[in-house]
Amino acid sequence: MIKFSFSLLLIVMLLGCGASTEQIEDETKSAFDQELLGYWILVEGTSHAINDKGEQITTATFKPNTVAHEFFNDGTATAYDLTGSFPEDEYQWELKVTQSENSEIDEGTLTLWNEESGSLAGTLFYDDKGHLTYAIETLKKYSGTGKPRMYLKTKKFEAYPYKENWIFLTYEKK
Repeated sequence: MIKFSFSLLLIVMLLGCGASTEQIEDETKSAFDQELLGYWILVEGTSHAINDKGEQITTATFKPNTVAHEFFNDGTATAYDLTGSFPEDEYQWELKVTQSENSEIDEGTLTLWNEESGSLAGTLFYDDKGHLTYAIETLKKYSGTGKPRMYLKTKKFEAYPYKENWIFLTYEKK
């Protein structure tokens, strides 16, 4: 539990993501699964909240190049803490695309989980099974680097002192 919680807890606003032998109900693999495969590194991330005045504020900025995820064809993945503070962590993933144009994901979800994430069920942005689901969009060729990017956003969650918090993360494929 400590390995799982702290490795990604630190990187994603002291919150985690994880993996299990449990399978999410899977109808069919997305045609975009192949695009997700490979090594992705964090290039930017921010957490946001609504303050007591009703204004959106940035509550944290994540350092680039501190975390990476490697997605494999068998539905498993590995998270890497590039600071060397925590060991790598294994988890499972599922991608569901609900809207796309020009081979880009315009709307969809990326769900991550493992056995340890089950203990976080119903807390923060985890669902009742302990799955962490991000809204996902992709860009096949980011104009600044020419590399693919994926944009992730958590659901809104309550975390003191704010009732409404969420996190945006941008990863670039290496």
